[in-house]
Amino acid sequence: MNIMEKEEDKEKEEEKEEDKEKEEDKEKEKEKDKEKEKDYGKFIYFIYVESQNKFITNTNYNSLQEYNINECILYFEYNHNKNEYGEIVPSLNYQINSEHFPWKTYINMNNDLKPVLTTKAQALFHWKNHGINEERTYTYLNNTCAHQGRLGNIFFINMFLHIMSFKYDLQCYYKLFKKFNKLGVYFNNKGTKTHSSNCLVTEYNFLHLILNKSITPCNLILNTNIYCQTKEFCQILAAYFKKDIVRNKIIDKNKYKYRYDNNNDVFVHIRLGDVSEITKQSVTYYDRLLSTLKYTNGYISSDSIDDHFCVDLINKYKLQAINYDEISTIMFGSTCNTLILSGGTFSWLIGFLAFYSKNIHYPDNENNWNGDIFSFSNWIKIIS
Repeated sequence: MNIMEKEEDKEKEEEKEEDKEKEEDKEKEKEKDKEKEKDYGKFIYFIYVESQNKFITNTNYNSLQEYNINECILYFEYNHNKNEYGEIVPSLNYQINSEHFPWKTYINMNNDLKPVLTTKAQALFHWKNHGINEERTYTYLNNTCAHQGRLGNIFFINMFLHIMSFKYDLQCYYKLFKKFNKLGVYFNNKGTKTHSSNCLVTEYNFLHLILNKSITPCNLILNTNIYCQTKEFCQILAAYFKKDIVRNKIIDKNKYKYRYDNNNDVFVHIRLGDVSEITKQSVTYYDRLLSTLKYTNGYISSDSIDDHFCVDLINKYKLQAINYDEISTIMFGSTCNTLILSGGTFSWLIGFLAFYSKNIHYPDNENNWNGDIFSFSNWIKIIS
């Protein structure tokens, strides 16, 4: 066998290996498809967002491979397939009867329950006596209760669902519903419908779902990977919260409302905790602002108020530490004339609800973990 023949044989072997790998990849994709169908229902069709064309497909995702799946809206049948636990999962309903309660799914969606609940009777008892009050869920449909985010993150996805609940008349449930009510923020829970198809909400398509009027109403699949933190969505939220009927409810609920437009105080919020190293890179941001601003009283709040980073600022600028709960912190901070925010969504929410504050500062942080949510025309970006 000459050299040319050897080379040809080698190429053929490599091609066979590539073909084999492609087939294996296809099989893996099919398995993923099956898993998704267990979670979301039987796949029906998708819409490619860029083209607005509707493609009818079969029950797998093979036809999606030529598109960027993140740019598609995927639709699934509602309530026809059993999931991997052998259960048909209905939409969230606090009055669900024992016959239809998907107890295995409930346990598996709430990891902390796995070691202690092993029977349907135990799961149902927990759901009725604890789960509902703890805002737990057994489904991703039309609710945000599965999300693991904290108050700031939950505000964004709750607002998305709130807007869509009006648009599609959806019966919806919201995580931290009662806590937001204390703040004067109310989400629509008067919807009446559960539709015949489910739509998987993604970071790419959620704005399209809000703005497009031609999409057929559907249920919304909100898994734990959706955050809705974009500049465009913030503009939508800003327009909504400018409405007197919305804003006045928040103002009326604020126990510090006598301070609105009635002080020259500065409020500093510092998020440390899980992003301590990122925040501490912005030490000059806080120091520079506090050294140049003129104010009557200075206040500071943090999830780690005893950290030397906060203590140094307290001592240097004679700041008063605020150790309130989340809602009271937002209420008080949002009444101060000047705000110095950190880069997180909780801090953002203080600024967003600061209706009368004259100066709202935020850091230009290249390592920011959320989207471009601080870019309001009247907010001041400080470059460290």
